[in-house]
Amino acid sequence: MDYGTLKNYFPRPKRWETMKLFEKIQYTFSRFTPDFGKFVHKLDAKRIVKELAGNTIEVPRVVREMAQWDDISPADLNPDHIIKATHGSGFNINIEHGVTYNMNFIKQNLQQFNRMKYLNFRESQYKYVKPGFFIEEKIHDYANAKNGNAITFMIYCIHGIPYTLIMSDKRLDRYRHFYVHTDYRMEQIPIENQVYHPFIIPPQETMNRMFDGAKALSKLFEFVRIDFYLDIYNKIYFSEFTFTPHAGLQIYSNNMELQLGKLWI
Repeated sequence: MDYGTLKNYFPRPKRWETMKLFEKIQYTFSRFTPDFGKFVHKLDAKRIVKELAGNTIEVPRVVREMAQWDDISPADLNPDHIIKATHGSGFNINIEHGVTYNMNFIKQNLQQFNRMKYLNFRESQYKYVKPGFFIEEKIHDYANAKNGNAITFMIYCIHGIPYTLIMSDKRLDRYRHFYVHTDYRMEQIPIENQVYHPFIIPPQETMNRMFDGAKALSKLFEFVRIDFYLDIYNKIYFSEFTFTPHAGLQIYSNNMELQLGKLWI
């Protein structure tokens, strides 16, 4: 694949230099080319990560690829595993300990996921991904154990440089935001109407490796959010490439959004 096609893939509007980051993200919604499809396809992305980052970044183990949405049996409902779609974010079924599952209910959910095209009317990168499913082994998360709710480290990168980090516990709707300095120091960013959550911050050496991994994976793009997990053995796992984070909604203050926007030339 010619990775050079992933930059300068759309003409800039006249007001580009004064647009905030979230406005620039929104502007790209309908402008992604087919080459971006490989990066948002959950299985293709794993292969690309190993090509780009080698052994510095792990990928969660794929237990098996499903032939189609109904290729599922009670033997697949292992609480150490999670069922995922290849073609969207959040199309998951987390198999939990102590829960009795109805196979018809499982299949109904998978059939519904199969019919859905993840926001492709707005986020066009997903329209290049054919629906599919696979079963993945859960990460033994450094903070939340092996419950299918690993803490996500979401790193915003512009022209291959990490600038901000969001730590996220999605199940509890808890977040913490940081600005990432050039030496990888992390400075907390206050977010209006968001409650501070005291996440366990990994050692700086671990964060340095994570930011280095984000640089290696983001260097192909003008803008991307690289998402990682961290396990109890201090291994960093790839989660996903995200080109339209938070559906382009504003996250930071007007001033910070403007300053970040200026970095995306």
